[in-house]
Amino acid sequence: IELAAVLRSPFFKISDTELAKIKLHEQKVSPLKIFYDRVLEYSRSGVDELAEKLAVVLNRIESWRTQARRGNIADLIWQIYRQTGLLSFVSALPNGQARRANLLKLHERAIQFESFTSSAGVPTLRRFVEFIEKLQATGQDWAPAEPQGSVGNAVRILSVHKSKGLEFP
Repeated sequence: IELAAVLRSPFFKISDTELAKIKLHEQKVSPLKIFYDRVLEYSRSGVDELAEKLAVVLNRIESWRTQARRGNIADLIWQIYRQTGLLSFVSALPNGQARRANLLKLHERAIQFESFTSSAGVPTLRRFVEFIEKLQATGQDWAPAEPQGSVGNAVRILSVHKSKGLEFP
């Protein structure tokens, strides 16, 4: 499901019809194969444009996996943003500035995570995901990020309930 979601995402733009083509590829020969294996087989078949498209997708994913093992997490996240144009894409969606701010906040959390874990061991992508999941489970520090336009030299109007814990200069 996760692979299908990534393939269908704005990263790779595989259509539902193309996903069905992959799923049905050699269904009669080996009906119990998992979807990932079908993607690999289809990309190797070289039958049509979809096979070429999948080969490019798999190469990009493999390069991200390699960088995740060798590089740091913040650089990986930034490279994904840059290569896919994700920041520009989400900016064009409804409530885009808030979405963009949340992606930038994720990048900042990766930088912080790496500085915290540098003394405790190697910061891996898996440990970062576990860290994010723990933050979500406990409800800590995951208030939506403020878009750039709402900080700085601006007036904010909030209710007393929203202002709890804020300090105003």
